[in-house]
Amino acid sequence: MATIFTIEFLLGFWIFFIIYWLVSPLPRVQNCLLLLCGYYFVYLISFYSLVVLLSWSTCVWVMVKFSKKKGCEKKASLILIVLMLIYFILFKYCIPIEDWLQSYLESKNIFLALPTINILLPLGLSFYLFNSVSLVESVAKRKIIDPDVISVLLYINFIPTLIAGPVNRAVDLLPQIQTKRRSILDFKHAFYLITLALIKLFMLSSGLSEMLVNTVFSMPANQYGWDTIIGVYGWAWTIYFNFSGYTDLVTGIAMLLGYQIPKNFDHPYNSSSLQEFWRRWHISLSNFIRDYIYFPLGGSRGLFSKTQINIMIAMILSGIWHGAGINFLIWGVIHGIGLTVYNIWNRWRYIIVKCPLNETIARLLTFHYICFSWVFFRADSLTDAMVLLNSIVHSNILAITSTQLLVIILFNLLIVIYPWLVNVSSTGAEILIRMKWYALPFIIIPTLTVAFFFSPSGVPGFIYANF
Repeated sequence: MATIFTIEFLLGFWIFFIIYWLVSPLPRVQNCLLLLCGYYFVYLISFYSLVVLLSWSTCVWVMVKFSKKKGCEKKASLILIVLMLIYFILFKYCIPIEDWLQSYLESKNIFLALPTINILLPLGLSFYLFNSVSLVESVAKRKIIDPDVISVLLYINFIPTLIAGPVNRAVDLLPQIQTKRRSILDFKHAFYLITLALIKLFMLSSGLSEMLVNTVFSMPANQYGWDTIIGVYGWAWTIYFNFSGYTDLVTGIAMLLGYQIPKNFDHPYNSSSLQEFWRRWHISLSNFIRDYIYFPLGGSRGLFSKTQINIMIAMILSGIWHGAGINFLIWGVIHGIGLTVYNIWNRWRYIIVKCPLNETIARLLTFHYICFSWVFFRADSLTDAMVLLNSIVHSNILAITSTQLLVIILFNLLIVIYPWLVNVSSTGAEILIRMKWYALPFIIIPTLTVAFFFSPSGVPGFIYANF
């Protein structure tokens, strides 16, 4: 996704931005401009992605019209879910399923060459499929009345959140699309978020990836235990800085375009339990899984054991959503087990242990359990994941160097002082936002200059654009 960091794109964006606000008395014209520019952006990435997006948009528009007919509300939602599963299987899981089937046949000494399938993952597929479920359901339940075709198309192809979310809700975004008056939302906060995003993406995420992560996960068999541990720590922060950085970037851009999109991160490594982590990490996806998978399964209604089964199913489906490989399935299972164990502990802890668990220790335990799950998420295969875990298990305390020890201490200290860092960050943001607008460049430009100076060469990609 290096396209959005090119000079040509940035120049094009500012030209679009000026024209966009020149026609602000005509919000429908703004919508058409945003829609057409969104389609053009997808076309620049891949004509194939644009064709898939347009085909899905057509399906959704038909289902929206169908859901408005009396007695067809549930049918429309059911048909859309079936279509969504078809798109997922065809465009996201077809190649992995073929690879698995080919390996399975060979393991049974059946040497049959299956026809080669070359279907690539279209840009933003998972996110606009999920967004569409919310739209059709909202129309079916009459929470949204008679949306016009441009509004529906723009909702599906809302370019700030198309690439890697957040997952939108129709009841929140569509009224903003259909508004009769639009204005820039808190431009100082928007520029703060964009600045923070560039620091996260270019310096922190890319820096950690280059220094600590890439070598460990690309050549797992050549790693020693302590380097592996540091690499896993590095990946935990790399994916956070990358994904939250992207979210900050698109939130700031959306605010400059007059839109407020949902909050997607709330300092997830400040969590003292896995349950809290999922309230803070990829919040829009967590809420979607809760509302469209966990609650329909029964949620926490009924027996305690049934609730844990519902949680496990929801987390397994979350893992499968990220990818068809066995690694993602295991990642989902690990989080399902972790949540189940936490719920059991939460139910019986005051009988087993009279005093509550120290908050800092709880944070450290939660962080390390999440790091354990990240091994499967990041490793290229199950074999690589097991090699990395074996390396960690056989770490020799006598072989650790002073540099390795210092880095490991710093990563753990970061979790210990995280609440304090959150407060400092919030205070700094409030001070910056209260400053006069003409003073912002004197803070933002030097800050970005320093950040880019210490950043690795090259343009960072968006990790979640692959899911």
